[in-house]
Amino acid sequence: VLVVRALSSWCLVLVRGIPFDADPNQLRPAEARLDRGFARLGQRLGFSPLGLLAFVPAAAPLDAITLAADALHSQGLIAVADGPQRWLPTEARRTRVQEFHERTRGWMEGTMADLSTLGFRAEPFRATLLEWDARFHAEPATGEQEFRLQWRESSYWRASFHPRAPAATSAERSRLRATLEQALPAGTRVLDPNALADLISPLLTRDLVRSAGLSAAAVIALVFLGIPNLRAGLIALLPVLSGLGITLAWAILSGWKLHPGNFIAVPLLLGLGVDNGIHLVIRAL
Repeated sequence: VLVVRALSSWCLVLVRGIPFDADPNQLRPAEARLDRGFARLGQRLGFSPLGLLAFVPAAAPLDAITLAADALHSQGLIAVADGPQRWLPTEARRTRVQEFHERTRGWMEGTMADLSTLGFRAEPFRATLLEWDARFHAEPATGEQEFRLQWRESSYWRASFHPRAPAATSAERSRLRATLEQALPAGTRVLDPNALADLISPLLTRDLVRSAGLSAAAVIALVFLGIPNLRAGLIALLPVLSGLGITLAWAILSGWKLHPGNFIAVPLLLGLGVDNGIHLVIRAL
């Protein structure tokens, strides 16, 4: 019965595969307070607080970022976009600035005359009045420099794009990044903090599979070094191989995913599970 269950379990593992997720959120317990708070914040804001960052070449016109943000918003992919494009002066703003310049033209001379009329010496006030006159007639600050980034002799605009809800799967995140890169000017680099696990998952999977394989090879080698009899060695390995296969098959059927937090159980099962098998077989011999 044990052998049949073990063989059936390993067949299921080979056919279905073992799902692995490197998302750091998997290390937190289900319904963690941080996740609940983050979800509530997104619901209140109406968009995901943790958006995608786009680094657009500084040579690209800011109007291109504006057009891309408007297009993504109209498609329902982006709820909010922030960046230097928000500081572009509109026609209405230019009109208000021009009207302000017209209304304040000659104010300094009038102030100097008023001071003299009131019996004050106007000349000591000239330096301060000149400073304010320069402020009144200067173009308003746009705040663009706050969104400039210099990296390896290249200059970028930094813009953020927030979807209505964070993408739930790796495929959705990949499509969103691709859409954003196509909409923005050429040479744009898109960084998605939510997709960090998508990037490191293949590396972790490769390393963890390698570590599990090395652990299994070491266990098998040590068993046959201690038990030179082939049949007895296979019997000593039967409990640990059965237990590991049944455990992995149960995880697959239950929909559990392996992640960096629980993958440590695999080499532990190999190392600790073989211990009793070796002692029992050696005692029987």
